[in-house]
Amino acid sequence: MLHNFYNKKQLLKIGFKKVGKNCKIDSLAIFYKINGEIGDNVRIDAGACIRGKIKISSNVHIGAGVQISANEQVTIGEFSNLSSYVTIYTHSDNFSSFSIPSGTLKKDKLKLSNLYKKKISIGSFSIIGAHATLLPGAQIGNFSTVGAYTLVNKKIKSGYFVVSKNILKNRIYKRKKINYKKKYLKVLDK
Repeated sequence: MLHNFYNKKQLLKIGFKKVGKNCKIDSLAIFYKINGEIGDNVRIDAGACIRGKIKISSNVHIGAGVQISANEQVTIGEFSNLSSYVTIYTHSDNFSSFSIPSGTLKKDKLKLSNLYKKKISIGSFSIIGAHATLLPGAQIGNFSTVGAYTLVNKKIKSGYFVVSKNILKNRIYKRKKINYKKKYLKVLDK
């Protein structure tokens, strides 16, 4: 099957203010109300759906089916990877409050809901596993890994590996930092 990719002109028309070189953005990826930037060597697979304020650094891969809803800023650091079906929300209803869900409310009625909004950042050299969910305020440090099906709503320090044993309890492991960027650039120079 032949894949078509967005060209730079199309991505600028979609709303990206800056688009780097050698980007492979599948034409079956969907974009809404974009206000953002894309660095060099970015790959976004078919079925990804991205909405809002986003800054994607260089050498980032966004897998098939990833959903990013960014009313607030989402920043993805260089050499990072979002595996298939990762979901990122910078705004959400507060599920523990007695309020009306906001999904169908008009702007003047949003005071009836209990929304919370916060920026999300994913550090450089980080991996977010398949089906993981990042909620408002999630901050993933550099060289960190979020395991598949893990729910993150807080700060994960640099170099940590977070996995869900179940929905209520996360296990966090510290891992050694290796200078991946130097190794990567050394391999490219050969």
